[in-house]
This record gives sequence, C-alpha cells and structure tokens, in this order.
Amino acid sequence: METKISYTKQILIWAGLWFAQIFLFRALFNSSTGIKAGEILFEKTQYLRVSIFKWVPFSVGDIFYSIVIFLFLWWLIRLFYKSKRKKSLKNIFILINILSLGYFLFWGGLYSQKPMLTRAEIETPIPQEDLKTLAKIYLNKCIVTREKIPEKLFTIDSIENIEKEIIYRQKPVAEHFKKGQHLQWKWKPSIFSGILSYTGISGYYNPFTAEAQYNSQLPDTVIPFTLAHESAHQIGFAREEEANFIAFLTAQNSHQPELIYSSDWTVLRMLLSRLKWEEEDFVQEILLSFSDKMKEDYHQEQQFYEQHAGKVANFFYMTNDLFLKSNQQDGAINYQYFLKLLWKYEKGLHNKDASPKTQMMKKN
Repeated sequence: METKISYTKQILIWAGLWFAQIFLFRALFNSSTGIKAGEILFEKTQYLRVSIFKWVPFSVGDIFYSIVIFLFLWWLIRLFYKSKRKKSLKNIFILINILSLGYFLFWGGLYSQKPMLTRAEIETPIPQEDLKTLAKIYLNKCIVTREKIPEKLFTIDSIENIEKEIIYRQKPVAEHFKKGQHLQWKWKPSIFSGILSYTGISGYYNPFTAEAQYNSQLPDTVIPFTLAHESAHQIGFAREEEANFIAFLTAQNSHQPELIYSSDWTVLRMLLSRLKWEEEDFVQEILLSFSDKMKEDYHQEQQFYEQHAGKVANFFYMTNDLFLKSNQQDGAINYQYFLKLLWKYEKGLHNKDASPKTQMMKKN
C-alpha cells in the first residue's frame, strides 16, 4: 500500500512539474527580458552542441528520437499491466519533463521573438494582380536559371557543394539580422527518410542536438531549398515562414544555379498554390508556359508526392499544424506571411523611396 501511495505522489509531482514548466516558460517568454535570455541561451548552447555533434557522420538526433519513441511505447504498453502501471506512468512523466525542459531551454523561446512583420501587415491582403505579377517574374526566373543546368531532369551532382554555398551566402544574411552562424556544419540525411516521404516532411531541425536533417529521398528540385531552410533554423529563425524567407535570401545572394533554381521553383509553387482557387485559368496558363525541362521537374515531383500520399501524411499534417499553432504560428501550410515578405522584398528592389524596413531586404 505504501509503494502505491508513493508512486501516486511521484506521478502527481512529475505531472505538476510539467505543468509548472509550461506556465513558467510561457510567462518568461512573454517578457522582453525572458526572450533575450532565451536568445542568449540558444546562442551559447548552440555553439556547444554543434561542436559536439558535427563530427558524427550520422544523425545523432534521429538515434535520440528512436530511443525516446521506444521508451515511450514500452512504458505505454506496460500501462496495461496493473503491477507495472504506476511505475510506467511515472517514467512517462519523467521523460516528458526532460524533453519539455530541453525544448524550452534550447529552442522554445525563439518562437516569442519579435516577428519580421506585424500581425496587421501579415493579414493585409496582397493585391491579386501583384501576386500574378510575382508569379510571372518567378516563372521567367525559373526558365532562365533552369537553362543553365544542362540535365534534362534536374539532378544534384554534389550536396557538399550546395552546403558550402549555403554557408557562404548565408553569412551576410545572418549578420544583417544579427544572428550568429556558429560553426560550419554538414546537413545530415535522416535515417527516417523512407518514413518522412510518407509524412510530407522534407526536413527538420533537432533542438536537442542542433542538427539539421533532410529527407534524402526527396526530388532533387526540393533538396537545396530544404537545406537552406533547415540552416535558417540553425541560426535561430524558429518560425517556419521566416526560415523560408531566410532560405530565399540566401539563394538570392548566390550564383549557383542549383540553389537559385530550387529557391525560385519553390517560390513559384507557393504563388501558384495561393492563386489556384481564385485564378485557376491563370495558373493553368503559367503551367503551360513551363519550359520543357521545368515540365520534367514538375512531373517528377508530382509522381513522388502521388506515390507517397495517404493517411500518414494527413496525420502528420494535422499534428504539425497543431504544433505550430501551439507555438504562435499560423499552422502547417500558410504562405501568406512568406508571400508578404516576398512582396515587400520585390517592392524594395524597385522602389528607391521604400522604407528602411523594406530596403533592408534588397539584394546585396
């Protein structure tokens, strides 16, 4: 009887600690002092984690998650055995506390940083004609850049060259936004790439090991922009759409056709996805205007996503949507924020009287 009471108390204590963590860090990251502390903690621990794990040739974060999932499932199964129930429940809450604490200390505070745009700016709609103009601009950019890549079907010859280019071109972007690049690192193909292909996840940043993983089975057209996106997370941009924009700026500063094309191709797809419900005829017109090489790339991507579509992808879309919303983001698929940044960027390129906030987004 004493053991049962003891386990019950322990469960309540660990459960209480978890809820206390959530309320404590939420309150902390609602203050400017707390946000600054979170940024400093990220910077200091990021350097250490990158220093430790960059030498490991495989994804330590994937191994870590594998162990966590195994332990969680093991204790979950043991909940069905009366004699093991309370101890297993206690262990589950201990594990949740450890993960929660690590997440908040190493990453969670970055979601509370001041966004690049205000909520009012994000919610103000972009004129439809401007979206169509942007689509034409990026269609033409894709056509021109794609012709510089000789292969009929877009193929990456060297991931390492793209990684080096991202590191080099990202440095001035990071400095502009007062972010540190820490150390030079390699992106790691996820050991779960086969599974990720069915989830709609192209890559992810691991806040515990500071590693950037990517799905190595993705179509090659997607990989360079994915690498740049995950790299943006590594320098401290937590919001998905801001990481997209940093990846975009990194590519715009580049002279490497593979990186530029992957970025402009991604932007074009976002614009067409935004326009397809209201401007179906226009979108069809753009699709028909693809060059022969672009059409090959498009069909390759379509085949990949059709082969890997299903209930698993829907499940991960839903869970990712909930996760992002819990971290003060707009959800899994919301291009409005990114497209507004893109719109302001393009206006800044052609407007000498643009505000300083817009001017800062101009190409170097």
